[in-house]
Amino acid sequence: MKEIILSPLDWDNGHRDKVQFLISRELDMNFSGSHIIYANESDENFVLKQTQDRGVLLHEWNGLKQLSHYSLPVQQGVGLSIDQNGILTLISREVKGFPIYQVEEGQRQLGESVRQLHQVVQVDTQQWNQSGKYDFTYYDRILNKWDQDSVPDLQRSGKIVGMIFGLSTQVVNHLKIVKPAFLHNDVHDGQGFIDDGRCILIDFERWGVSDPLEDIAYYLYHQIRNGKEDVNFRKFVDGYFSNQTLSESQRNTLAFYLLYFASRSAVFFYEHRPDYYPIGQTNLLKTVQYVDSEKLWKC
Repeated sequence: MKEIILSPLDWDNGHRDKVQFLISRELDMNFSGSHIIYANESDENFVLKQTQDRGVLLHEWNGLKQLSHYSLPVQQGVGLSIDQNGILTLISREVKGFPIYQVEEGQRQLGESVRQLHQVVQVDTQQWNQSGKYDFTYYDRILNKWDQDSVPDLQRSGKIVGMIFGLSTQVVNHLKIVKPAFLHNDVHDGQGFIDDGRCILIDFERWGVSDPLEDIAYYLYHQIRNGKEDVNFRKFVDGYFSNQTLSESQRNTLAFYLLYFASRSAVFFYEHRPDYYPIGQTNLLKTVQYVDSEKLWKC
């Protein structure tokens, strides 16, 4: 069996000696570029994560350290290390359980765990205050750029940017009263496991401090991409809001975030990953059709 030897840099228990792990399997995540290693040490199972962008691992580790202060259903980070080849490695305890999509109430339990994340973790609002989101200047700057010189789909169809701008007044009013929270920032059915009636969240490499509705919009966006928005989103929302109905302001803000996320993804693919641009185009079209259909105001 293959081995990997890690030298601790920053471990939650202050451990300083080299540790030898036995590798059980490895996965390469083609889109993100991450290399995932499932390994065992002293009869405990761990997940080791490596990626070319060291900043991603440092950011995720900082987020996991914040979460370790709370009793939440989230993955447990162990520490940052360097392997024998000098590659930075993030170590977490392996999460056991059933995939969300295999459990009848999995989406509802996912919504409940995301709500706990937002409600329990105390955040430093400096990141939110400096982002320019709270007064909409952050979005104004980006939307104006898209309106002038961005991807062909956004240039040809003034409708998309127009739809986003059309929702902006409602969003500005919403952002004035937002209480920023610790966000996962990539919520979907592959970001957790169901164990003993609760969903344990994983993969916090994109965490941030922002409007809680962004996490809900991320979930809906992923469901729209996969054509499963109707039933799954209703279950997720019921779990998050404890069966309460979404307000008109919340629905308008979610629509804004949906269009913004889909457009941003298309722009990113066009500028940095042209091989994925057709996927970005398709997802943008699906999102526009969903918002146009007014399903969000009927669910």
